[in-house]
Formats: sequence, C-alpha cells, structure tokens
Amino acid sequence: MEIIADAQALDRGDGNAKYELSVATFRKLDALIFKQRQTSTVSAWVCEQCGYVELYADTPASLKSPKMTTRATPQLRQISLNDLEASTREKSQAQVIEA
Repeated sequence: MEIIADAQALDRGDGNAKYELSVATFRKLDALIFKQRQTSTVSAWVCEQCGYVELYADTPASLKSPKMTTRATPQLRQISLNDLEASTREKSQAQVIEA
C-alpha cells in the first residue's frame, strides 16, 4: 500500500483564487476584534489505494494557546498510518469475500 505524503491541501476563495488550506486557534475568544489568531497550513496524506485522507497541521506548535494542555505523542502519525493500513486490508478482504 502506498501513502502519498505531504500533498498540498487547497482551498478556493473569492474569484476562485487558490489558497493553502489552514486551521486556526484564537488566544482571546471573548475579544470583539484582535482575537490573536494563530494559524497553520495543512498537508494531506492520502492512501493511493482507497483514497482515505488525513490532514496534518504543518506547524502544530504555532496553534497552541496558553489554555490548551492536551499533549500529542510523537508516535501519533505512525499510529494513524498503521490504522489506515489495517483498515485498508480489512476492506480488501471484505471485497474478496463478497465477490
């Protein structure tokens, strides 16, 4: 199984302009303006066989606000890819059984 890594995730804006897809967090949610937005562009990882897509923030540390305390493990990406491979194998086996 092949995984296409770091595919560019695109978004379309006004006048069909192309932008990189991004995610954002805000430090001051209660503020009317100047909410202190932090952003990161997003890259996609795509399964070549089934088309399953996972999105990853390119600079996740830039999204963290002082109130966020959740910790991610360095093995997160590997666990996700292992789950993807297992899921794809199960789908392939189910298709063979149905045929």
